[in-house]
Amino acid sequence: MDLKPNLLISLAIFWDWKASGLKFWLQTREDSGSLNGKLEFPGGKVEEGESLEQAMRREVKEEVGVEIKEEPVKFFKIYSHEYEKVNVILNCFLVGKSDLPGGEWFQYSTQEELEKLDDKIPPANYQIFKDLSSKLMHLSLEDRKILLWN
Repeated sequence: MDLKPNLLISLAIFWDWKASGLKFWLQTREDSGSLNGKLEFPGGKVEEGESLEQAMRREVKEEVGVEIKEEPVKFFKIYSHEYEKVNVILNCFLVGKSDLPGGEWFQYSTQEELEKLDDKIPPANYQIFKDLSSKLMHLSLEDRKILLWN
């Protein structure tokens, strides 16, 4: 039996909430692999000796050009996804920063709108969107802030 390697990844989920729905900041992946052209949260591999949060901060600086200093950061959840050649373990951090270069903000307010993004985001990220939606959609803005930052 051929065992697939596990790849430990840390992601930054930049989010915002408007009256019209949830907004997440995503960037287009540009490489030669199967995820080329897909929209992703910034992040990447955890290097030896790095904490999960250190890896997320380093990757955001490398990929986005933004140093996360004073912004609120909160660990959200771990996800795993099996691809053809590797298993990825995604460690997700919520980050409260809204002025980001490049990339694009995507907004949705219903499950149907989220499903329209299905072919544009990697399968590993789809469950993240669903979980955040179910957790945040029906809360007041104040309750969202308390839930995410305390």
